[in-house]
Amino acid sequence: MAETTGAKFLSQAEFARHRGVSRKAVTTWKQKGLLVLDGTGRVDVERTEWNLDQRPTTYRGGVTHRPVRAKDGNNASHAEAAPKPAP
Repeated sequence: MAETTGAKFLSQAEFARHRGVSRKAVTTWKQKGLLVLDGTGRVDVERTEWNLDQRPTTYRGGVTHRPVRAKDGNNASHAEAAPKPAP
């Protein structure tokens, strides 16, 4: 892990461990354009997590890890998580 101008960068494998997902999931996010990469191919953690948080709360039967963040750039205001629907 390296710190550059306050930004945190991880390899794609490290980012998968950080998020608790498989490397295949990270590759899928990369193909969808959700990963923000630096010139060496490392993942910009904060910007990528923001992109991932913009996904709908539920998608294809799954649930995102966190609620959607406000798009005004104010990271302090997080939307409330919706309750899980009954099975």
